[in-house]
Amino acid sequence: MFHKGIASLVFNKQVRAVIEPILNSANIGIIIIDAKGNLVYVNRICEEIFHVRSEDISGIHYNEVFAQIPPGERYTLITLETGQEFENIGSEKARFNNLYITTDTMLLRDEQGNTIGAVGIFKNITPIYEFHKRLSESSKLSMLGNVAAGMAHEILNPLTTSRGLVQILNQKAGDNNLPTEKVKEYTDIILKELDSIHNLVKRFTHMSKSKALDMKPVNLDQLVHMSVSLVADQLKEKRIQVVSKLQAGAIILGDMISLKLALLQILDNSLEFLPCGAMINITTELSGNEALLIVSDNGPGIQHDILDNVFTPFFTTREEKTGLGLTIAQRIIHTHKGLIRAESEPGKGANFIITLPLVKSFLL
Repeated sequence: MFHKGIASLVFNKQVRAVIEPILNSANIGIIIIDAKGNLVYVNRICEEIFHVRSEDISGIHYNEVFAQIPPGERYTLITLETGQEFENIGSEKARFNNLYITTDTMLLRDEQGNTIGAVGIFKNITPIYEFHKRLSESSKLSMLGNVAAGMAHEILNPLTTSRGLVQILNQKAGDNNLPTEKVKEYTDIILKELDSIHNLVKRFTHMSKSKALDMKPVNLDQLVHMSVSLVADQLKEKRIQVVSKLQAGAIILGDMISLKLALLQILDNSLEFLPCGAMINITTELSGNEALLIVSDNGPGIQHDILDNVFTPFFTTREEKTGLGLTIAQRIIHTHKGLIRAESEPGKGANFIITLPLVKSFLL
């Protein structure tokens, strides 16, 4: 951090001549204003960032020099007027020279504690910003490629099967020796495969479409009870016990149908991997302005390399599954301004932790 003592020395013109080469060699922009908001000093980097010359703006008020900056983003002046100091704050994009910058500010006082000015320190983070942007775009392209490959795989498999059976039926069309039951067997398989494509497209459409949510207060206790009742038959079949520990007052703003679908995806995932006689624990908790919904099980757990991909579209360890369930759950939670994460250790079960804003914080 730029030292306040050095900034204070700038007010002395004789001392400034000595330290100015040091300030100009720093890889940061420095602006210093006096108690009235007038420019006292601007170093070379700052001149480059804001396209100004120190000799032209010395003694001119900050607002006049930087009129292009919105009032709410004139952080150096805000520090002078309010005493509030900022650290690493910045606009999405600097309005000068298409640079991305962050700003630190400090209030300057004399030995008696009187305000004598403020200093603004500007860092050009454009290379870092653009690197992260390229990284993000690369990641999106990679994800798109994975989704396309997964979609193709899931559709081509049933299509290949169906096409093969249709070819057989076509070849045997005039063959009276083809048993009726064989024809029915083939057509049943074709219908099953086509249904799988239909269901896949429906789930993918649900995941990709941004439909309007019917946002109303939702009691997480009610959400849990309704969701568990929908998988009652599967729970009974595998003799899996569900233990709920629900905290009163966990009210969020949400779309009950969508949230129920999200929780069902998580429960379905647990049911898929849990052995008979296992246990699922569902807990709700209040934490500040947030509600936690935790689904835990005592199953085989998730390997670390798999854990990193559980929310990736089409990622699955089961050939007959689409790998979209948890992706859909994540998307729904995100549209509710929430977060979802998975935690697990092999052999120690799995935890899915959902964080959602409570009604009072959602409305702020």
